[in-house]
Formats: sequence, C-alpha cells, structure tokens
Amino acid sequence: MIANPEPLQVPAELWQMVDLYVLSSPQRVLEVGTWQGGTLREWLVNAAPEAEIFALDLEHPNEDAYMDWMTDSTLTIYRADSQEPAGRQFIVQNAPYDWVFIDADHGYGCVSNDVQTCLPLIREGGHLVLHDIVPPKGDSSWPYDWYGPGKCLDELEAAGHRVKRIVDQRLSWGSADAHGIGVVYL
Repeated sequence: MIANPEPLQVPAELWQMVDLYVLSSPQRVLEVGTWQGGTLREWLVNAAPEAEIFALDLEHPNEDAYMDWMTDSTLTIYRADSQEPAGRQFIVQNAPYDWVFIDADHGYGCVSNDVQTCLPLIREGGHLVLHDIVPPKGDSSWPYDWYGPGKCLDELEAAGHRVKRIVDQRLSWGSADAHGIGVVYL
C-alpha cells in the first residue's frame, strides 16, 4: 500500500483541474481508471459536502488508504474493466454524474467507448475530463492517430462541445511522457 500516492499528472495541470473541480463542487463523481488512487485522493479530500464518489478499475491496489482521504463524502469502488459489460453496468447504474474523469486504457477504441458510455450520463453543467490528451513523444507504439484521449477531445470539440485544454506548455514538444488534461463542459 502507498499511503499517499502521487497523482500521475503534471503538477501544473493537476492543480488547474483540481481548482475547477472545487469550483464546480460536483455531488456525483465517477473516476474510470483509478490505479493507485492519486487523483481519487484529490476527489475525496476536496469533495463537496455529502458528495458521492465512484471509482472503477481492474485493481485497487491502494484501497486501504482510501478511507483516510475521505471527508463527509461516500465512496463506492468496483473492480471491473470499463470495456466489459460489468464495468459499463456499474457506470450506468450509478448515474447521473456531475464530474467524470477518464484515465483508463488510452487506446482510441477504449477511450471512445468510455466517452460514449459516460457522456449521456453527465448532468447539464457537469464536466467530462480526459487525462493524457498529449501523447508521449518518441514512442512509435503511441502514434497520435491511435492515441485516444486527445483524439476523442478533438472529436468532441468538432461535434460542438465546448472544451478546454490544460497543457503545461513547457512539456508540449518533445516530452517522453503523456500529459495534458482535456475538459468538456456540458
């Protein structure tokens, strides 16, 4: 167990996203792709009073730490793949949401499926947030046209959704790591 895992986001991008989260004060939050819980900790520590938070991942290796991060919100975790029927059922049965953070499989098909599942379940005024909209550079296994988060954000914008890209410009060119956060306003 890692008591305080670091979120796998660039700090300058993370804090802008957390500021938006706090400002929007969502009552129902879904995280698709929790891993060790770095961003889940941010949702729990900064939760609105009596918020309901849902976390979906194949594994929750840091589950023992989750309760230490809670304020007066509730947390429901589920072990499943968001691409499989049980994972999609968990997402649908706990809707609607005010804030959905997608940070699971970054392949285009998987991100697109997650977006298609979650988007209709987000209340008006809510947010859909995608992590890693800028693919890593120099890794031929992640070509941009296959890399899902950024491509899906571009498609949502082309479809008329208002989006915001939170990208640390110091990393935009030549970073070996994926980064960037895309926000879709509903």
